[in-house]
Amino acid sequence: MSKQKNIDTRKKGGRPKLESYNKRRHQHKVSYNDTEQEIAEAKAKEHNRTLKKWMHDAPMELEGKPHLDEENTDYVRKIAGMCNNVNQVAHKANAEGFKAAEKLANDVLSGLMTLLSRIVRGGDLSKA
Repeated sequence: MSKQKNIDTRKKGGRPKLESYNKRRHQHKVSYNDTEQEIAEAKAKEHNRTLKKWMHDAPMELEGKPHLDEENTDYVRKIAGMCNNVNQVAHKANAEGFKAAEKLANDVLSGLMTLLSRIVRGGDLSKA
């Protein structure tokens, strides 16, 4: 008799197929200058990982936070709106002299400082 194995009982060779949720189908090309490359290598070494492993894992470990929240975005818009006031102060100072525009300039400056303080302190003026 011949020793043939049944087709159903034969072992398949090779690596088992990954599940669809484990497949890595997306790739991104990123370019760095020399300084950025040195920084990335230092951070990878700091985490005891290879550069490629650190680059792969770094975005997953970052806690994302928006640059400005909605309240601060509103403050930035108010500052942009105050540009018109600054132009009026400059026009008045040019036409009537700096002494005539001093009070108006101080009012605009105090408003800008208040808004900037709120942005830096996260909206709370009571923080020192």
